[in-house]
Amino acid sequence: MLDLAIIGSGPAALTAAIYASRAGLTVEVIEKNRMGGSLPDISYLANFPGFDGSGQDLANRLLGQIKNLGVYNDFGVCDSIKPFKIDGEEKFARSILVATGTEPIHLDLPIQKPVYYTVPSVNDNVISQNVLVIGGGNFAVSEALYLAKNTVKNLTLISHTNIKAEKRQIDELRSMKHVTIYENYEPTVDFLNAFDAIFVLVGKKPMTSFLPKELLDDDGFIITDTNYMTKIPGVFAAGDVRSGTLKQPLAAASDGAIAAINISDFLSLGKHY
Repeated sequence: MLDLAIIGSGPAALTAAIYASRAGLTVEVIEKNRMGGSLPDISYLANFPGFDGSGQDLANRLLGQIKNLGVYNDFGVCDSIKPFKIDGEEKFARSILVATGTEPIHLDLPIQKPVYYTVPSVNDNVISQNVLVIGGGNFAVSEALYLAKNTVKNLTLISHTNIKAEKRQIDELRSMKHVTIYENYEPTVDFLNAFDAIFVLVGKKPMTSFLPKELLDDDGFIITDTNYMTKIPGVFAAGDVRSGTLKQPLAAASDGAIAAINISDFLSLGKHY
């Protein structure tokens, strides 16, 4: 019987594992795809205090920490929460933390050119000189900066609204002579197919399909109380998957720390899932 089962392995999940383990709880981290969640998709983290490097570097450090603490991690798909099942097999834990994060929103258009939803997964050799980035948030602009500095000679960024990225980042991107930016722009298929490679970075959706709908808001994010607990006692949520959070690695890590402390307090009262 575990004290805490954590579903997901991004910054919220791994930070929660660190805090919960240090509080004396037995913890297991369960991931369906790759350890680190969406961190490996980030080429460069510009706003994580005390850290300078790629998202993969941060993921490796966090994974090293939980390993040193003796936290067990495994791969598997969560089929349901009530009953709690991984790969069809029922598991037992005194509490559960859902920190599954989000996944990219795909572009539903008949595009003939290569389309990518992350930058680090793309080999530099396949990136041509005429590249399009779609998106106007911090993630899209930071990845566009990475591409403009390292791998392409001509880059266009389009956003269907005003660009919402940090001023420092967008000013740097605008200053580059080989970069063109369009705001409040709705592209045609012909416009998109004129590029050699397209990066769609328009946002993400929560990975919550395995959860009961009564736990979710209208957009599919998990609703929690002030202690980060869902409507099911003993089931908590943290990170990007939680409704109302700032979708940033630092905010997710903070969420994970707070959730772990709340879970420890919950269990210390003799309560359980």
